[in-house]
Amino acid sequence: MITAPISTARLLIIPPSNGEAEIREIVGWLNNPTVMQFSEQRHVHHTMKSQQDYISRMLGEDQYLGLYHKSRLIGTMSIHTDFPNKVCNGGLMIGDAGSWGQGLGYEAWQSVCDRLFVNNVR
Repeated sequence: MITAPISTARLLIIPPSNGEAEIREIVGWLNNPTVMQFSEQRHVHHTMKSQQDYISRMLGEDQYLGLYHKSRLIGTMSIHTDFPNKVCNGGLMIGDAGSWGQGLGYEAWQSVCDRLFVNNVR
């Protein structure tokens, strides 16, 4: 389990508020063909309910994190951890196209991986 918050030079990584406005923003990203062009999620139509259901399943060993830049949600990360085997799979989405190309995804990925490695999770 990753203990939040994680702070980097430019990001705050914490569980998202899951308020209606943030979920609506995330659903917009998930249904945007440009944002999702390289994701298998491009084949799925997302709704407020499907996103709320996804978030509610991210309990226990799985974590759903919001990526905040200048106090604004710009993306999300999903971490699925198998603690007995000390491995995890992660996914990252920078949904806010205005935040692309600035290295924010790399910064988030590196900081979360560093936190996992400290806890002996690969």
